[in-house]
Amino acid sequence: MKKKYLKLSLLFIGGGALGCIITSLFFSWTLEKYILFSDQVSLVNNTGEIIHIIQDFNEEKVESEYVVELLERRVEIFKGIKSNSYEVLSRGKSDSKYANYGAALDRIVYSLEGVKEKVLKSKEIDVKKDMDEFLDAIDNYTTTVLEIQ
Repeated sequence: MKKKYLKLSLLFIGGGALGCIITSLFFSWTLEKYILFSDQVSLVNNTGEIIHIIQDFNEEKVESEYVVELLERRVEIFKGIKSNSYEVLSRGKSDSKYANYGAALDRIVYSLEGVKEKVLKSKEIDVKKDMDEFLDAIDNYTTTVLEIQ
């Protein structure tokens, strides 16, 4: 009778351990998808706002100092995404896909800094020509996210 209970208790312990492992893997996968999705939404919203800001600047609706201030805020947002999301995603993993994710975010920040410098130097920004590096960085980020998924 004791062997029967021992086997039964081992079965429950093993089943519980297996359930914990499966649940842990599921939540890890879900967290990754949630972080990537929320980063993409933030990126799309901020990119749209940046283009509207530049269009308002070109139409002389806003001053360059104001545009620079708004662009600096966007740079801080993208740096925040890198410091928060990238750190969570890459923790404990040696995959290069997360290194590419971090590099893509760095490239967005770098190119946005370039747009900010162009706003300070000129009276009008050509979205297609002067923001080409920024738009390429957005494309690179999108490609990187697709590779991760």
